[in-house]
Amino acid sequence: MGNCCSNYSKIEFQSTLIANNEDEIEFPSYSSLSDDHLECLEKENNILRYITLVEYMNLLSYFNLDTATIPFEGPYKLVFSPKDKFLTNIFYEELFQSFIENTILRDRELGELEITFKEIFLELFKSLKLKLTQHYGNKNINITKRDLICLGTLFCKSSNIGKIKILFDIFKNEKEQFIQSEELNKFLLCNFLISSYCLISAKNKLSQINPMITEFPLEDLKSLLQYAELKDCEKLVKSFNFDFFDKNAYTWKDFKKKFEGKEEGFGWIFSTKGIRQKLEQNNEN
Repeated sequence: MGNCCSNYSKIEFQSTLIANNEDEIEFPSYSSLSDDHLECLEKENNILRYITLVEYMNLLSYFNLDTATIPFEGPYKLVFSPKDKFLTNIFYEELFQSFIENTILRDRELGELEITFKEIFLELFKSLKLKLTQHYGNKNINITKRDLICLGTLFCKSSNIGKIKILFDIFKNEKEQFIQSEELNKFLLCNFLISSYCLISAKNKLSQINPMITEFPLEDLKSLLQYAELKDCEKLVKSFNFDFFDKNAYTWKDFKKKFEGKEEGFGWIFSTKGIRQKLEQNNEN
């Protein structure tokens, strides 16, 4: 893969491969109280920003214990389905670490950045597992590859329509319609937790041991967690379902329309800043 900042034109090309025959949909800018505090995790030390969503999806699909040390050589899969077997593959902590080390970080010469990135995403995984355990009341709850697609839609390089298409394709039914499901609810909860509580928790913990991560002022930490706890993310899942599903099922044509519009669109679910903005607004209601 080479240096993370190289092959810019290749990255730009790959970022439009998914749904490349569809018109792009513009999302508005989002902002939240946490943005400045979390920029060092989301941008400065986040290697996923230099990976396209189509590459991430293919690496995620390809990776397992047998292929962990074997480079992915393509070709890229561009169309996904809820029937894809990799979606239900379980990631436990050691396997996720192997995915980061042997797949995401393969052939990259990044020095301290590599160490920090790995620490950040392992902490994200740990705190996500903790909160899912609390939510489901089950110590044996598993994190699947489907759950972690949100790392790609949140952080990887992609057209907006590509992110929308991935979401539709992963959660559509046999009639090619997007519907509510327990799998979708879990994905949304993971998406919201990673964007808020997990990032805040990771920064707080890593600032104690990693000089590249600045420490949280205590009062700021307390203030930001008021909008980012498990209960806030659970509430936002319910709010999303109530606002989004004004009918039971959506065709692709109707589904993508839900993401149009500066104010009423749902593009915020693909943005950590957008999710945190919604959490803050939802907390005030």
